[in-house]
Amino acid sequence: MAKDIEKKVSILVVDDRPENLTALEATLDQPDLKIVKALSGTEALAKLLEEDFALILLDVQMPDMDGFETAKLMRGIDKTKHIPIIFVTAINKDQKYVFRGYESGAVDYIFKPLDPDILKSKVNVFVELYRQKNRLEEINLELSTLYKLMSVVSTTIDFNLLANHIVEVIVKNKLLDVLNKALFFIVQDNKLVIKSQYGFSDDFICIRENVEMGKCLCGLAAKTGDVIISPDSEKDANHNIKLNGDPHGHIIIPIKDSEGICGVVCLYTPKDIKVSERKIQLLKTVGMQLGIAIEKSKLYEKTKDLSLHDALTGLANRRLMDIILERTFISAKKYNGMCSVIMLDIDYFKKYNDKFGHQAGDELLVKIANKILDIIKTTDLVVRYGGEEFLILLPETDLTRAAEIAEKIRTIIEKETEVTVSLGCSSFKNEYNKKEEIIEKADNALYTAKKEGRNKVKIEN
Repeated sequence: MAKDIEKKVSILVVDDRPENLTALEATLDQPDLKIVKALSGTEALAKLLEEDFALILLDVQMPDMDGFETAKLMRGIDKTKHIPIIFVTAINKDQKYVFRGYESGAVDYIFKPLDPDILKSKVNVFVELYRQKNRLEEINLELSTLYKLMSVVSTTIDFNLLANHIVEVIVKNKLLDVLNKALFFIVQDNKLVIKSQYGFSDDFICIRENVEMGKCLCGLAAKTGDVIISPDSEKDANHNIKLNGDPHGHIIIPIKDSEGICGVVCLYTPKDIKVSERKIQLLKTVGMQLGIAIEKSKLYEKTKDLSLHDALTGLANRRLMDIILERTFISAKKYNGMCSVIMLDIDYFKKYNDKFGHQAGDELLVKIANKILDIIKTTDLVVRYGGEEFLILLPETDLTRAAEIAEKIRTIIEKETEVTVSLGCSSFKNEYNKKEEIIEKADNALYTAKKEGRNKVKIEN
């Protein structure tokens, strides 16, 4: 496995004497460091605006603008105010002089004549701090990107909206160095068909509208299932569908569902992009998560036109439940995911029917169905399981959260209707071989709740 690519860290060295700059550069000659030199405070300020630096080594005695004044100006610029400054000086080690340096914004002093070992040791400390800060920022950005994508996944079930949102989140987030151009393909009849795009002309879309599996970079990613990084579109032999334009790179992310590759996301990048192995693994994870979301979304679209709902309550019936539970079960088992089930039974429903009549009983069923729908997420599934029994399927939900949802449902129904309910909860386990096992466990928990006096939530796992 390739190691993560470590970029050189830039250090700004400021001194009005060229021979001092040369000496510092020679002392700090390391493969992971880039030494940028400036002969004055004014030149240093200009260079600070051009690139990012881990550290500034600043001479105190300079003719036009001394180090103290230069440091104060550096601290006044948003882009540079957090860069550590080490003063380099040959004079005056007394306390007042040193304090003046700290007040100007320095974090440390190095006194001449320079000890090479001390210099390199201090520089390496700040370089490592800079690298760690960047790593933390990168991890935070990765988590933020995943959170935004999962927010889209959990709140969007319409396939067209989902496709557009996915592309927009990836392009606009700064996780990757991506140009404002992206394509989202889905696999149809052994071809890649554009479902959503960002930043392209109609002429380009016509050329790329259908890509054969294995052809060009997108087709290759769809065929192999691998994330493809292509640094230069002009030199890559696999990039064989081209339009005239500026040279660029590509990142192609395959999207996988439980049945295999269902699409790809094609991102345009600046030329010669380099992506670390850790980011490649993250992109694979993104592809799998998007596959699960797209699979759910496609299933929703497919079932909209089918008669898969209970006529009285409008809830899903057992036929639809079987389809969605099967897909949810396969995804959880394949990707070590979570899903939970709640079984709900109305307490003494027969007595209610006998007392108020069947029409009132039907109205009560509708009322309870609506109460449940008000509480759960749109990505969860409520099923009219039979008679006065309801099943609630909770994808990406663990047993603790399922029990909390069940208790909330129980409390609302007791408070806002004329009846109470008993509920049983269970959660997916990897050792389950059939989807029915999770329902059996929830049913056992429901039986325990009724046996112990009803109007309770019980769990079994």
